[in-house]
Amino acid sequence: MMSADGIHGLGARRLTPEEKVIEDARSIIVEKVHLNRFGLDRVNRERGEKGLNLLGEQAVPIAADNEEFTGKTRKGNKAVKAKILNSPATGVKAVAPSGLSGAGVQSMSVSAPALPSGVDNSTLIWFPPIGDQKSLGSCASFSTTYYQMTYMVARSMNRNVRNTDNTNKFSPKFVYNLVNGGADMGSTPSGAYGVMESQGVPTWADWPYDTNYTAWPTTAPIWRSAINNRIASDGMAYMDSPEGLANVKTMLTNGYILNFQCDINGWSWTTLKNDPTTTADDATVGWPVVK
Repeated sequence: MMSADGIHGLGARRLTPEEKVIEDARSIIVEKVHLNRFGLDRVNRERGEKGLNLLGEQAVPIAADNEEFTGKTRKGNKAVKAKILNSPATGVKAVAPSGLSGAGVQSMSVSAPALPSGVDNSTLIWFPPIGDQKSLGSCASFSTTYYQMTYMVARSMNRNVRNTDNTNKFSPKFVYNLVNGGADMGSTPSGAYGVMESQGVPTWADWPYDTNYTAWPTTAPIWRSAINNRIASDGMAYMDSPEGLANVKTMLTNGYILNFQCDINGWSWTTLKNDPTTTADDATVGWPVVK
């Protein structure tokens, strides 16, 4: 998060002009997002719960995982194009998602089905437990590396990371210490993605998180393990238009998780209230929380 004057509050800061040039040349700007099969299943699950006809896989354009996007960099030197597995068709057969019955299959050609009213990807087995950045301004590295990279790799390999085993979670300490310039003054998501793409990231088990923000690995095995865990690319999706908002909603429906920066001065603070119907929240009652 950052304050209005650009000084980091809990870790994120604005890009310098030099960093912006690098980001513009590397990061893909999303122009269009198509549903994948995971997303279509979510659409059909809600349609079934509402008693609506289900959509067959040939009724809407369906893309393979990691091929749902069209976009390009601001510099125009790199472009990506979604690979659509099928095209709208009529007279399609489909199988209802598990747990649904009594819903027919949509035989009409549909180009833009209504997305679910809401999704929560943090409940999926690919999302790691909530972590603690402690006193450091490492939120940008924590959110991109520990949450997003762990989640996306777990999603692609169908790993369950909702546990205390850190062998399949990635180390935010490694990324933060490489990009913070030797001072605990925050970092940028763009810098984290750059490390994740070029250097890779070791697991949390190999390079555990603590409050030492200057330590770099001094043994070759950790660097070698990092290079085997690299992302292919990163990008941005803007919500400044109806189309952009639809893209973000489609990405979330498809099972992706996204990062964003916000102004800490714009937060609304409250405290967690007790739910009398359960004891599961008792340990956190009274904790400060933002909304």
